[in-house]
Amino acid sequence: MRSSTVPCEFLAGTAFQPSQESDTQVISNYVRYFLHQHRIQLGQPAIVKVAANLIRLLAYQNKNMLQAGMIVGGWDKYEGGQIFSVPLGGTILKQPFTIGGSGSSYLYALLDHEWKEGMS
Repeated sequence: MRSSTVPCEFLAGTAFQPSQESDTQVISNYVRYFLHQHRIQLGQPAIVKVAANLIRLLAYQNKNMLQAGMIVGGWDKYEGGQIFSVPLGGTILKQPFTIGGSGSSYLYALLDHEWKEGMS
């Protein structure tokens, strides 16, 4: 299994299986386009939650065809640093940290135990 990171203003995609990497590419291409349009229309970058909500909408509206979870992280001048997880089906979860991809289930217990507010 392989994870992919897709460059975008606030976007990192995690494909849970190699065949699903194309799903993260399709979602990221649409979101990149919408974020670019947002910047043109409003003259400023979108906030991180807008990017996460775009992914949520695309994932939910296509939940029967797409098989990819996404991680959205970024910084904006209103909320500072943020990270969102958008699992299969299009739920949006704001979290202090998140992981995804192969092997992530083994790391959750460690991170739950060791993670502290303010870690970098």
